[in-house]
Amino acid sequence: MSTFINGRKKKQCRDAYSQSVFIDFVERHQHLAAVNYPDSFEAELDIVNNVTFAKSLARRRLIHRNKLGGYSATREGRKLIDPEYVTVVSRLVDQGIHFVVCSGRQFSSEQKLFAPIKDRLLYISDGGTVVRTPEKILKTYPMETALWKSMCRMVHDELPSCDCFAATPDYCLAEDAGSRMFHWLRDSYGFDVREVPDLSKVENEDIIKFTIYHPTSCEELCSPNFIPAWKHQAKLAVAGKEWLDCNARGVSKWTGLSFLMSYFGLTSDEVCCFGDNLNDIEMLQNAGKSYAVSNARAEVIASAKHTCPPYWENGVLQVLKTFLKETTNPF
Repeated sequence: MSTFINGRKKKQCRDAYSQSVFIDFVERHQHLAAVNYPDSFEAELDIVNNVTFAKSLARRRLIHRNKLGGYSATREGRKLIDPEYVTVVSRLVDQGIHFVVCSGRQFSSEQKLFAPIKDRLLYISDGGTVVRTPEKILKTYPMETALWKSMCRMVHDELPSCDCFAATPDYCLAEDAGSRMFHWLRDSYGFDVREVPDLSKVENEDIIKFTIYHPTSCEELCSPNFIPAWKHQAKLAVAGKEWLDCNARGVSKWTGLSFLMSYFGLTSDEVCCFGDNLNDIEMLQNAGKSYAVSNARAEVIASAKHTCPPYWENGVLQVLKTFLKETTNPF
């Protein structure tokens, strides 16, 4: 079975930044669960929960909040997971369930967030473009070089108020180490981010994701020209108000989950997802069982088969605890 949890919440913050973490649980022989928590900060922090269950795969995504709902923040703005989630996940792993972190974050950032149990999880990183164990990469979905470089030049020429970066499976590249985006990626998200003089001239890199950033209005700025220009050549996913992620065409979080389903011999009927945002809809629609947190966007709720309580009631945790009570496969 598979579980995917995605949470969003609104909160006034001094600095604007987004965080997104997916935790996917894959049961070694019979269950896959995934939990997905994205958190997006600007003046607002939105949290939504996505859960997907599969007979042998479980997926979970957690969103971290700033000193609210059992979450805490370090002085750099990093989010720390509620210890109760770690406890519950550990108990589920003991029951034979594998947890897969599936997020827009890079692998090293995901591991830092789940440090106490990082070696017990599987990982889907950078929005579904990299699938791995703690020790090795199982699958990547790279972008064509000409594609992401053309996107980069368009940002330079037509979106001067936006910033951007290109991600490899292990680190990302950006142009200005003094920029707000660079600072957030490195200091708040814990990314391995490296400065380059001109991103569009980078050579010999395995780029799996190209991302555009604006502190308040990324989707609004990209909608008139950028999105129409590339929506048929790449998979575009809005993440909060700050980010637009660009993957190879057809590659999404569901792609990474589908790979693990195949890897473990699962079907969609053995998958259950929880979600809150537009980039979760594909999983919610395709999973045999799916939940949207009740504070999710209307489009997300409509795409899910069930709802669970909102983040402020720890809806995702409530669902996970019911799995601990299961003595047989809940599917």
